Amino acid sequence: MQDQQPSPTNQQKSLLREKVQSQVVALITKGLEEGTISEDRARGIAKVILDKLPDGLKDEELMFVLPHLDDEFTELSDVVLPIITEYDEKIRLAVEKKVLELIRAKKFTEALATVRQGLAYSSKLS
Repeated sequence: MQDQQPSPTNQQKSLLREKVQSQVVALITKGLEEGTISEDRARGIAKVILDKLPDGLKDEELMFVLPHLDDEFTELSDVVLPIITEYDEKIRLAVEKKVLELIRAKKFTEALATVRQGLAYSSKLS
């Protein structure tokens, strides 16, 4: 059986999850050093992150999990919000580009459908 090489998209997804995890570790470490996070709270945050961001989590799945990570631990909003904002902007720009292409091609029905899809997807993230 041949080993499968991870595709660039899979590597990117893995890197995003790792980025979130490393930022959470930095947040916990800083909080413990400054005394703003108790050891019990740090353990709770770590457990939630490990439970909700397992290996193999896809980028799209991660983006649906992220908005809820700070529901119980508000400290995580410093990690979560910038990533969600960046991702939402990338989606918005991609939809905008596609819609402009469709309008230029006078495919107004498809352009409207693309706008609706983009808005529906974006609303699912929040």
